[in-house]
Amino acid sequence: LKKHPETVKVLRSYHLDCIGCMGAEQESLRNVSWQHGVELTSLLKDLNKAITK
Repeated sequence: LKKHPETVKVLRSYHLDCIGCMGAEQESLRNVSWQHGVELTSLLKDLNKAITK
């Protein structure tokens, strides 16, 4: 997130609002997507899109 702040908007669009949570830095996107019922492939696609804009 520090390197690509533009991804915050994408994470929030998936209702992944725990960006500042204590354990957020240790969690993988795979685990977060599973815990929140988010399709990992779609999330990764949208994150990559945001980074390459």
